[in-house]
Amino acid sequence: WLAEFADGHQLTTRLICALIAHFRSELTVTERLQKAGVKQLQTPVLKEHSRATSLSKCLVVSYGLSSPVQKSLLCYISSHPSGCWSNFAKKAKGVTDFEEDLAFLRSLFLVQASRPYSTALRLSMLHPVRRFVQEQFELDDAAAFLKTRMDVSESLMVQSAVIYHNHLNAGDVEYGILRTVY
Repeated sequence: WLAEFADGHQLTTRLICALIAHFRSELTVTERLQKAGVKQLQTPVLKEHSRATSLSKCLVVSYGLSSPVQKSLLCYISSHPSGCWSNFAKKAKGVTDFEEDLAFLRSLFLVQASRPYSTALRLSMLHPVRRFVQEQFELDDAAAFLKTRMDVSESLMVQSAVIYHNHLNAGDVEYGILRTVY
């Protein structure tokens, strides 16, 4: 049922695998997905089911496993169009066990991490995850969503000023551009 449910959608398949690893039971994952409003496929032409609904239901279950602190961290990361540095996320959110929370979110494929040009991790999200997190977090707590967006805007303005002043204005254009892109 889970393979049919994913319908070949790569992100949905990854999320299902992460959920199976988390719960250590395919039956539990199937039950959770069904509780999220998904009915078992009866025919291949079922009009209420599509790849998009499979992905949505997987995101609902994965997001639902996250703690309020982890959801706040997800909102912070999702608010950065090209991702954010882990040290900024850690400082901004004041998470007590940042590495553990980040490892949990990465295990569910909600967050991706890379090290492009720094010792710090660059945290990002795939677009469907990012869009889902922003919509869901705003529905759950509109005031916290707005505050996070304001904090991110302020942080991005400061980072832009530092990059401009220290790199672009000082003649180190190549590094300044790299800092802007990554």
